[in-house]
Amino acid sequence: MRDASPQPSSITPAAPSQTQTPRRPRFGFAARLFIMAALLGGVWLATTVMGQPAFEWRTTFDAAHAEATDRKIPILLDFWGAYCPPCRMLDIRIFADEAVAAVIATHCVPYKVDVTNAGPTSDAGALAAKFNVQVTPTVMLIDSQTLDPIAKATSEDLADAAAFKRFLQR
Repeated sequence: MRDASPQPSSITPAAPSQTQTPRRPRFGFAARLFIMAALLGGVWLATTVMGQPAFEWRTTFDAAHAEATDRKIPILLDFWGAYCPPCRMLDIRIFADEAVAAVIATHCVPYKVDVTNAGPTSDAGALAAKFNVQVTPTVMLIDSQTLDPIAKATSEDLADAAAFKRFLQR
């Protein structure tokens, strides 16, 4: 019978020496906090400050309609939602472009329709139902006199600022 006591083996790792210090994390808490704050600040900057258009969105449909009727130009409707990352990207990549903003300011009256919490009885819900808007973002031009759709932007129209500028000038 063999003895059940443990036998030294050449594969057993050596015990750590008493002089080794424990490994410290590469970055301390303050450094991690700073990195997180910098990342969040960059996201905030990209979605707020950099995404500001060089034109003013009208605050109500009635105001946009009245102005467009007086100027005899179409209304630009941007159906968006707070839950919609592509909508935020449109603000940053398309609407913040100076050339696009110049065309919008001269050729149409912009109205941003927030459908985030739009019920069927709200103004935004009624507009979305009237124009059969199923997804966000949906961008369209409507005639200010008849309120009929003139053109609805496709994904190709929303791909970049130059394509959207061509869409507006149709």
